[in-house]
Amino acid sequence: MAKTVSKTTVTVGPTSIVPICMNETADDAVPENAQDDIAAGAKSSAEEALTSYKANLLKDAKAAVNYDDMTDADKTKFDEA
Repeated sequence: MAKTVSKTTVTVGPTSIVPICMNETADDAVPENAQDDIAAGAKSSAEEALTSYKANLLKDAKAAVNYDDMTDADKTKFDEA
């Protein structure tokens, strides 16, 4: 629709409408790069998987040495290692 009718009442058949045209032109539009979106999603997934993997390693290591039964001093040594 032409911008000359923007914000003016236009009657189409039995209906009246007030079109609002955007000021953005094709030159103002910034194209989105799909590769960047895909890469960001893959990076996020990898970070989540790595965080989960590290947490599971720590959980397994604590289970292997009976961490809950250790003294506070031994727990401190374990946590610093």
